[in-house]
Amino acid sequence: MKKVLFMYLNARDHLLGVDYYRCVLPANALNRNSRRYKCYTSNGLIGKEGEQPEEVWTRMFNTYDIIFTKHIDTDRSLAQMMGARRFFKKSVVVDMDDDILHVDKTSPIYRTYFPKSAKLHVAKKSIEWADKVVCENEALKGEMYKLNKNIDVFRNYVNKDFAEDVHDNIVREDSKDIRILFSGGINHQQDVGGVLLTIKQILDKYKNVKFVFFGEKHLYDFWELPDDRMEIVKVEPWFFDYAYRLPLLNIDIGIAPLARTQFNRSKSPIKYFEYSMAGIPLIAQGYPPYSDVVKNGETGLLFQDNSELKEHLENLINNKKERIRLRENAYADVLENYDIDKHINKLEAILDDIS
Repeated sequence: MKKVLFMYLNARDHLLGVDYYRCVLPANALNRNSRRYKCYTSNGLIGKEGEQPEEVWTRMFNTYDIIFTKHIDTDRSLAQMMGARRFFKKSVVVDMDDDILHVDKTSPIYRTYFPKSAKLHVAKKSIEWADKVVCENEALKGEMYKLNKNIDVFRNYVNKDFAEDVHDNIVREDSKDIRILFSGGINHQQDVGGVLLTIKQILDKYKNVKFVFFGEKHLYDFWELPDDRMEIVKVEPWFFDYAYRLPLLNIDIGIAPLARTQFNRSKSPIKYFEYSMAGIPLIAQGYPPYSDVVKNGETGLLFQDNSELKEHLENLINNKKERIRLRENAYADVLENYDIDKHINKLEAILDDIS
């Protein structure tokens, strides 16, 4: 049985969403379902007291057959990892969840991955030199294929038990008020800006509607909505804190606007999964990634422009039965079609290809 280390890289003590969906979740699913791979997870290099980074890489490649990691963007770490890989003749899989080649200028990470930046150059080398690149979707694969032709797709999925646990925590309070949710961080400033006028029009027309913002503290400063019509729920970007608090917010409608940019073409439909688990009917932008998973009119609603968004919002504001129907259909769809245990054989086959 081969040993695989799924390594996520962040400076925080808690899991981020990307760490959970791309490392912890698939590693656990492989351990439940595979007879060929034993998987482990780690946040970065876990060194022993007094160990130098190169010594840690040496020990890791002595211990594990495959290192599954996000792209590396520091030259020293890349040199140490690839040097140890070459010496021990082991394999490195680089996992990509975002298109770092086309980061929007409005995004905070543009400062890291702007064209010709040193970190982007190193990150591209880590992709080029990997034994295999795994991407979340076909659009992202198309971009990364320019750097490494040994590339496959493994989508984001959910754990059924976890989804049911989140769903069991849903809070429903009888009220005439309608609560509309947007959740996200500062990276969504451009997405949110495109629908802000529509949100203001809805608030002006429907006095029983409140807009709920759930996310990192920096984004809501720019909304400029009336204080008494907006509720701000601050949350740190820690996955389990976010996932378990979401169903407690008593939300009636969730929205997922997405600006039509090169970067967003490679996003994943995580909000559809998370809102569905939390019992929130979703109105999402009507092109990929959401149009790939949301069945319009059955498991959610898709909009192409602001007039259609307004129409969908008014429909759901005035139709409780429709809200219930959509959220129940979406939850059933996620459990049936996006349970990772039903799809983990795809990742197992990808690992087989390099073993």
